Amino acid sequence: RESKLASILFTIELNKRYGQKGIRSIAVNPGSVSSDIWRNESAFTQKLYRMVYLTPKQGSSTSIAGSIGNLPIDAIYLQPYWQP
Repeated sequence: RESKLASILFTIELNKRYGQKGIRSIAVNPGSVSSDIWRNESAFTQKLYRMVYLTPKQGSSTSIAGSIGNLPIDAIYLQPYWQP
């Protein structure tokens, strides 16, 4: 939670300082992703995560949208479950 808040606060401050110069920041949240980070969990848990969590490709969609998407100028936060 704290890292998401820190990312949003950084985004707001960077946009205040450099927005007039054409530099823009957008905080992104990949969501719950079934990736290799879960490799030390039990086989059952890994299977459950693969069924419930996003794939790495789906999780990367927020970073891609934030970098090349045609987003509203006031967008500061993206998550995979809802994007403007």
